[in-house]
Amino acid sequence: MDKDKSFAIDAVVFSNEFRHSKFVAYKVKDAIVDYFREKTGDRPSVRINHPDVALNIHIAEDKCTLSLDSSGESLHRRGYRQEAVEAPLNEVLAAGMILMTGWKGECDLIDPMCGSGTIPIEAALIARNIAPGVFRKEFAFEKWNDFDQELFDRIYNDDSQEREFTHRIFGYDNNPKANEIATHNVKAAGLSKEIILKIQPFQQFEQPKEKSLIITNPPYGERISTNDLLGLYQMIGERLKHSFTGNDAWILSYREECFDQIGLKLL
Repeated sequence: MDKDKSFAIDAVVFSNEFRHSKFVAYKVKDAIVDYFREKTGDRPSVRINHPDVALNIHIAEDKCTLSLDSSGESLHRRGYRQEAVEAPLNEVLAAGMILMTGWKGECDLIDPMCGSGTIPIEAALIARNIAPGVFRKEFAFEKWNDFDQELFDRIYNDDSQEREFTHRIFGYDNNPKANEIATHNVKAAGLSKEIILKIQPFQQFEQPKEKSLIITNPPYGERISTNDLLGLYQMIGERLKHSFTGNDAWILSYREECFDQIGLKLL
């Protein structure tokens, strides 16, 4: 960086010596400002939002690490999400769920409670082998002095590893607003051909004609409440037993009483 670059400090502290992260951030800021003032007679400015250079200071007891932030906005924010429903599933968690199942596009995939469409979109990205970062507007390293725009463009525009997806991904939800939001997000990701969205309650779920995999994140009474939580899971179990025979389902929850209603045990 140089004196014309703005910067910001993010501090994370776990130490008996330094108990206030803001104090640590201020000390690092002062050191950087003093360095440039001594060398040039001028100082770079501090900008909390969208700085040219972002640094992280991490202290664990007496070990200190100062790092450049090359990402900027958290990498879990892919960039395709235009809107979100209440308590949206983290994009990285959705991708992790899909990868845990071992599914890479070998059959149809269904999310019967898809909300804003995160699981179907992440599944389509995995099936097509599309790099999840292509929707981001920027990375922090693009503002570095040694950033190579030509190299970045060549890597960013290389789609030689992408592949065809011959099956389909279905996203259902009983909320019209959620369906509208999911539609916008799917379009933003350019995956309208791979993902079919429909307003449909889980109670109307029918046996799919082709081999399929269900991956879903139903409410489980924490950030999103429901009037009859255990009844909801009883209904899920009933639908799976009668309308999803011969297939596998992966359901995100941590409440054992919910899985008891489906007739499954927590892994």
